[in-house]
Amino acid sequence: ASIAAGGVGNISPSTIFSVGIDIGIQVMKSSSIFHPSDSVGLIIVAIIIDICFAYIAAMLVECLVEAYIVISAGVFFMGFGGSRWTKDYALKTIFYAISVGAKLFVIQLIIGLGQSIIITFDSQVGTQDISILILLGSGVVMAMLVKKVPDLVQGIVNGSSVGTGSALTGAAATVGGAALGLAAGIAGA
Repeated sequence: ASIAAGGVGNISPSTIFSVGIDIGIQVMKSSSIFHPSDSVGLIIVAIIIDICFAYIAAMLVECLVEAYIVISAGVFFMGFGGSRWTKDYALKTIFYAISVGAKLFVIQLIIGLGQSIIITFDSQVGTQDISILILLGSGVVMAMLVKKVPDLVQGIVNGSSVGTGSALTGAAATVGGAALGLAAGIAGA
């Protein structure tokens, strides 16, 4: 799905982080020494974009570590499948391994599709404030999707509810902080 949408096939945390750095550099190239207040705003936007992509890479690392732990610890818990009194531990391990696999699949799917969209926006970055704000908003939305949707899918597989609404609050706080940073940069002009 990632390759079909124009992204890269090998999705790794380093690839995601490097895309964020590349976008940040593109945004910072729009800055000028002759417009210091605009440049400060652009630097703040570039830092926020880099933080969003670092967060996305961290979420992928977290899911990969979770998968490695369930694979390694699952060997121990599968031994409980030999008795009818403890077979539930083995079954729960299998269900959890499937849920972690589903979570990893959804994270990679969202990253692949979102990465192709953001790479398209990145190639069209100009000096206009609207294109830079679109990149900023895309990074924040992608970070929140990577946080919320895979946990939702994992909860569906596990049969538990993970909806607390905290991702929406976090997205609002991030967007508010970015808007304040941009406003401060523009106000300096």
